[in-house]
Amino acid sequence: MNLISIIAIIGIVQGLFLSLSLLLPTKKNKFSLSKFFLGILIFFLCIHITDSVLTYTKEFYNFPHFFAIKDPLILLYGPLILFYALSILKKEFRLQWIHLLHLIPFVFFLYRISSLFFRSSSYKKNVLDLMYENYTEIRDIEINLLFNIHIFLYLIISLIVLIRAYLQNRKQKILPLKKKLKPVILIITAVFIVYTVNIIRFWLSFGAETILWMPLVIVLLFFVIAYRALKVGEVIAITSESKTSKEISRSMELVLALEKEIQDNMLFLNQSENLNTLAKRINTNRQYLSNAVNDVKGITFTKYLNSFKVSKAKELLKSSDYKNFTLEKIAQDSGFNSLSTFQRAFKDVEQVSPSKYRTKK
Repeated sequence: MNLISIIAIIGIVQGLFLSLSLLLPTKKNKFSLSKFFLGILIFFLCIHITDSVLTYTKEFYNFPHFFAIKDPLILLYGPLILFYALSILKKEFRLQWIHLLHLIPFVFFLYRISSLFFRSSSYKKNVLDLMYENYTEIRDIEINLLFNIHIFLYLIISLIVLIRAYLQNRKQKILPLKKKLKPVILIITAVFIVYTVNIIRFWLSFGAETILWMPLVIVLLFFVIAYRALKVGEVIAITSESKTSKEISRSMELVLALEKEIQDNMLFLNQSENLNTLAKRINTNRQYLSNAVNDVKGITFTKYLNSFKVSKAKELLKSSDYKNFTLEKIAQDSGFNSLSTFQRAFKDVEQVSPSKYRTKK
């Protein structure tokens, strides 16, 4: 077993861990459709890598019953990527009966290949012998072309959906796209490029040595999306299709008024200020204000208010006047009611602890 096979096995273990983390809800990691689709996709990609490792190392002779299990699953990659894209863009996205049409190629191919799964081990070993003698003949070129075109089309459709949402929201200035939606677009674009390169290489010169690197690279890219989903949270770019431009404009006006009120009066330093009191200050109700902040900023009201406090804390951490003060003092002077709340909020915004930020400044 060579180095690339060992790396692949490590990737399989890591992928299974990621998949379970996405699929199993916890207090910190609540269930969502986007994480469900991503978790299932990564699980299937782990099966793909396992198949590639067994093919590459010729270990299929020891595990013949696993041969070709991943083939029908390939026809689910595209729909899962598209469903993931749709679910991160719309809160109200739900699977409907019409979405089952995306599964027709998978069901059809599964039906055609199902007889192979029930064949004897000796029969599958004979198929393996033929495969290793002449890989391009046993792996029907037409089927591979179907797989490639299928995923290709879904990647293009998913990118169109994501880029349209990105351009729409950038124009309306609704979300912090740099932190959320833009990286997802870049990663899926990278998957598209890797897949394009692999298809070209497939037709020019295909062999066992080329079948392992592509799923490894693609899985690595989706690992990045998965880690972001667990760490950053869901990307919600469009909160509701039913919202009119007037409602969006009203939400933006409310948030701008709130921001001016908070900054002009340094209200974030007052620990008694909350959603109720701030809503009264700008003559609206708490629910409407909370929804407006969520629609425009893509975060909860608490996180939005904490962002002002964190900005103040960053100033104090950089200030020479505060270099001898404790973190408790900085937390208090930034508007936080406790050190633990301060540390948690600071790390949520800056991805580093206050103490590390202080040493790096």
